[in-house]
Amino acid sequence: ELAAADRPADTALVTDGRRLTFAELDRRVREVARLIGEQCSPGDRVVLVADNHLDVVSAMYAVPRAGAVLTFANTRHTPEEILSLVATTTPTLVVATPEQLVRIGHLLEPRRSGTVVWSIGGAHPGADADLTALADSACAATTSGSRTEVGPAGAAESAVDAEDCAWLIHTSGTTGRPKGV
Repeated sequence: ELAAADRPADTALVTDGRRLTFAELDRRVREVARLIGEQCSPGDRVVLVADNHLDVVSAMYAVPRAGAVLTFANTRHTPEEILSLVATTTPTLVVATPEQLVRIGHLLEPRRSGTVVWSIGGAHPGADADLTALADSACAATTSGSRTEVGPAGAAESAVDAEDCAWLIHTSGTTGRPKGV
């Protein structure tokens, strides 16, 4: 946000064959936060199962901005280990690449009651929506000068407190089961 204000035209991110300026990345984070705020309430968990992708970066900043808590799942874990993480965090939203949904989708299906699944980086038949497509569409609809103000469940951004949990990262589990910290 500060870099977008200070150096809006400077390159912030190069990934997936795209180059985003700080202003474009800031706009995307705001739009993704708005989308997440429509699905999640303050304190809700969002599990992210994805390797490098533009919207992994977007989610890292957008989920806390929306008042939710982001939990990263290690894509090198087995599907059963990822499902264990999902079971202990009880997410409102799971966001995963199509490749990861191929690996874990059959395990997520029985847990779908109350859990929304979004893909990133492409549509997947097991996903309720494609976050990347939603974000692309929302960003295209906004002008470069407009700013989308978002917070928890559509509330003002001031509703997110600096002391709120932003990320829930799990330990490696070398001496037992991974624990959220």
